[in-house]
Amino acid sequence: MARHEAGCTNNPNRVCKMHLFATGDEQAPNTGELLAAQAEGGYKRVCEITGNCPACKLAAFRMAVMPAWDIEIGIPEDWVAFSFKAEKDAVWAEHNSSIDEYHDR
Repeated sequence: MARHEAGCTNNPNRVCKMHLFATGDEQAPNTGELLAAQAEGGYKRVCEITGNCPACKLAAFRMAVMPAWDIEIGIPEDWVAFSFKAEKDAVWAEHNSSIDEYHDR
């Protein structure tokens, strides 16, 4: 449970375990940066500051969008196309491909 909590997208003090694989950067945006990006420019701005890291985008969605969500309104329009599963799978496929290329040398 402790391992899960450390990287949980609903933990405001999370350490992103996917960010390095998704972006090449070791430092993921913190909760304050995610919340500010969502307030400033919605999904587009979140994508920019997260380097399109699926886990960081999911964290921004869970922390910024979901609490303010009105069930009758639904998901904010700019977030409708976001699919954590599809983006996560793409990150791991690219990462695994690069490992395979390295071993094929």
